[in-house]
Amino acid sequence: YHAYQVIKAQGIPDENIIVFHYDDLPTSKQNPTPGIVVNKPEGPDVYHGVPKHFTGKDVTPENFLAVLKGNETLEKSGKKVVKSGPNDHVFVYLMDHGGHQIVAFPNGILHAQDLNNALIDMHKNNRFSKLVFYLEACESGSMFDKLLPTDINVYAITATKPDELGWFCYHDAKVYKTYLATFFAVNWLVDSESHDPKVESLEQQYEYIKAKNNFTMDGQVHTQHAQQYGDLSIANLHLSEFLGTKTSSRMHMNSLPLDMNGQEFVSFRDVAIRVLEKNIESTDNISLKLGYTQELERILNGRQYVNKLFADYVNKLERILNGRQYVNKLFADYVNSIQHLLKVETHAKPTNGPCYRKLVDTFHTECLNVGQNPYVLSKLQTFVNICEQMRDSSDADIAVNRLIQHCDRNASVYHAYQVVHSRGIPDDHIIAMYYNDIPFHTSNPTPGVVVHTPNGSNVYTGVPNDYIGDHVTPENFLGVLKGDKILQRNGRRVLNSGPNDHVFVYLMDHGGKGLKTFEQRHLMHIRVFFPTGVLQAKDLNNALIDMHKSKKFSKLVFYLEACESGSMFDKLLPNNINVYAVTATKRNELGWFCCYDYHRKIYVATDFSYNWLMNTEHDNNSRIETLQDQFDFIQNSTRNQHAQQFGDLSIAKLPVSQFLGSKI
Repeated sequence: YHAYQVIKAQGIPDENIIVFHYDDLPTSKQNPTPGIVVNKPEGPDVYHGVPKHFTGKDVTPENFLAVLKGNETLEKSGKKVVKSGPNDHVFVYLMDHGGHQIVAFPNGILHAQDLNNALIDMHKNNRFSKLVFYLEACESGSMFDKLLPTDINVYAITATKPDELGWFCYHDAKVYKTYLATFFAVNWLVDSESHDPKVESLEQQYEYIKAKNNFTMDGQVHTQHAQQYGDLSIANLHLSEFLGTKTSSRMHMNSLPLDMNGQEFVSFRDVAIRVLEKNIESTDNISLKLGYTQELERILNGRQYVNKLFADYVNKLERILNGRQYVNKLFADYVNSIQHLLKVETHAKPTNGPCYRKLVDTFHTECLNVGQNPYVLSKLQTFVNICEQMRDSSDADIAVNRLIQHCDRNASVYHAYQVVHSRGIPDDHIIAMYYNDIPFHTSNPTPGVVVHTPNGSNVYTGVPNDYIGDHVTPENFLGVLKGDKILQRNGRRVLNSGPNDHVFVYLMDHGGKGLKTFEQRHLMHIRVFFPTGVLQAKDLNNALIDMHKSKKFSKLVFYLEACESGSMFDKLLPNNINVYAVTATKRNELGWFCCYDYHRKIYVATDFSYNWLMNTEHDNNSRIETLQDQFDFIQNSTRNQHAQQFGDLSIAKLPVSQFLGSKI
């Protein structure tokens, strides 16, 4: 908002300005001055008159890049885009949370390569004569470092080095009880309002910002080092060629620099915690103090959850990495033994950008919205480290699939139980396996409640705990199917079906904790991972064949939901053992999540389970609807994945009610 006021006051007309802002701050319940936003204590309103070109859900990296490139489709939809040409100067200021080579928008992630590609594309299409880009975010230097060409007439200044945090400043303890500005923005905006833009150069402004790199807080010296990238010759030009020619008068008297050494600072990633800590310290109101304390506990619990999420994920990859180290040593020892016979080339460590991008995007879509959980940004170095050890494209697929697995939830199993139970299948005919960590996890905002759709009902109520935690293994799963006597003697429930019984099995991928299933592409697509152990496709199919030989069922229906789940039955499941299987995907296809819950900040369902359960739950003709009808519904309703059928397809002609209960 302040940046808009500055360039408007300096003569840039509104028709030449495009503004992106989420627009939630002016009307927030926590804003004590509704409709007014200030950028420093006792400062003027900087929100007044700010255009609303892109607000709310329209503030996305896709729209941002499209605006820069003058996207015609976006323009035809009524949105404003940059209409610049070969003689124009363009100025861009972008501020948000950041991490290694990313900027986290409220909805989506802007990757460094995409940004630089857009700037290169703009240059090729003569979209500007010169372009200046100010970028403020943690680790913002990584967005241009070794990526922005020096010959495309683009000059960039970033708030920090590639591996450095950004800082907030100007804490207002009287009115707003929060930090009102960012250190980088304060410096370039104060400098712009305090000097004649026709006299001061971009280089002089950069030097002014650099001179403010160091500040003292709580007796300690902190640093934030602005950086330059691209065509540095552009820095010799005056500010007026990009920010307007008028000397700012509207806010000049209010923008004189404050003594920063007397100010309080906080890093971008810790601002929410520090604000709450200060509010707890400053208020005598017991009710307010309790509210602040509860909110602080919620954030700290969330951080513990993120820490555990990454730690558990890395631990699960260790088995793969350790196995690779063994193979590497095996080959290294062999190479050493024949060293005298050949020349071994040592490869330099690559920059594995594609792998890193896959992991970041997967975490954002499958685990936590990075833009809404900035603490996650401090953990992204984990993905860099992983990608340095997993350099083949197939390795990246392994890491991505592990991450998808790691972040899924148990809700599908709970929901499936509620469906079959409500349709008349008694509890003594149901056996459930699930890890059971989510209902009372500290990150669950509704302890004991798990939903399968946003604002949905609690699907955890009454779910039996036949096999939970470390008992969720492939060995126990197969033992249950085959009616293992040892398990039964140990007090465990197993399948006690006979030659006249119909059996229904639902197995799915539940992420880091739960009944986990997914395949690895480099291993012939025939493995499913549980929390502890691996279920091989051959073992699963052999178990079904053994059950048929032992007359454990008349007919068996198996729904399997996992990435590449088709590979578990394709060319493996016989068509003459009275087994009909439906898988969520083809043999070489990923599964997808759906149903984002903004309260829980996570996806609460998978596309396949959502559709088969919804179909079963809401179909009033289940005594008539066949398994084939349900399969057709799933195929038509799921997106980006293709359900498959295997085994004895004649079973698909039977009513759903013969396997999932007949009550409506």
